[in-house]
Parts: sequence; structure tokens; C-alpha cells
Amino acid sequence: MIVINEILNIILYVFFNIPGITGIKIRQVILKFFFLESQAKIILHQSAEIRSIKNINFEGLVSFQKRCFISAVNAKLIIGKNTHFNLENLVIADGGEITIGSNCIFGPRVIMRSVNHKYENKNINIIDQGHKYNKILIEDDVWIGAGSIILPGSIIRRGSVISAGSVVRGETESYGVYSSYGDLKKIRSRS
Repeated sequence: MIVINEILNIILYVFFNIPGITGIKIRQVILKFFFLESQAKIILHQSAEIRSIKNINFEGLVSFQKRCFISAVNAKLIIGKNTHFNLENLVIADGGEITIGSNCIFGPRVIMRSVNHKYENKNINIIDQGHKYNKILIEDDVWIGAGSIILPGSIIRRGSVISAGSVVRGETESYGVYSSYGDLKKIRSRS
């Protein structure tokens, strides 16, 4: 069994790391054939990785640049059409739920997780307290700037812009431009 797992890991490593246009096309064909609905099209660049793809609903064209990691183990993940993830995005819906609308763009190194550690009981080590799960909702036409972190329970409304390096906790208003230095604050409305 160990040998079979090692062989499978080698095959997956090769699959996710074939370089260039050839690698992108091979990943598109294999993903389309085995996993994706007819309207879905994925552009998966070299070293981008998707876990539990059967728990992910791709509603159209979605692209992942190099070193993105997408995981939906025991979870629900929906990604709308024409949505693009720049380098090194981390999207972890494991155990929870993340919904991302259409026409969204994510700068490099954006992190979103629908799961967090429990820590309330000071008599139990944090590592032993388990996890708590929540939803993340990102509506259509949203731009998340580089290095932003979207925490469990966040709702980012339609047309919002989140500036680079922001931490999102809570709910934005539609078409607001947000920046956080500590707490997320609306700085202006889009014209």
C-alpha cells in the first residue's frame, strides 16, 4: 500500500509540474475529462494544485497561476466564471464552505480559509481543541489585493475592492474600497 501511495504521489507531482503551455493544455484535458462540468474550463499553471476537486463547482473559466493551492476536503467550494487567481493564492475550504462569484480577481499571495482553530478552553492545549468552521462569501466583480487575508465568516459584497495587505473580518458594503490597518475600514465608495 505504501508503494502504491508513493507511485500516486509521483504521478500527481509530474502532473502538476509539467511546464509551459503544454502542461496547461494537458491539465485542462485531463481535468475536463475526469472531473469538470461541461461549462467549466480551468487554466492550471505549473505547480498549482487542487485537492478534492469533486467538492469544487467551477462555473466557467477559472485560472490559477503558479503555486496556487486550492483545497476542499469535506467541504463545498464554488468559483464563478471568469475568475482569476494570481501567484501563490491559498484557498482552503476544508470542512467549511467558500463561495466566490464571477469576474473576481485575486492578487498574489491572497489567503482565505473557512476553518480556524478553537482556543477558548485554556485548560486544553490549542492543538488539541479541534477546529471551528464558517462560510466565506465573495460576490461578483471583486478585486482582492496582494497579500490580503480573508477570515472565516467574511462576506465581501459585489464590486468591493480590498487593498493589498488587508485583513478582512466581517462584511463589506457593495462597491466599497477597503483597507485595513488593524480593523477593516471603508475608506471611500467607488464612483
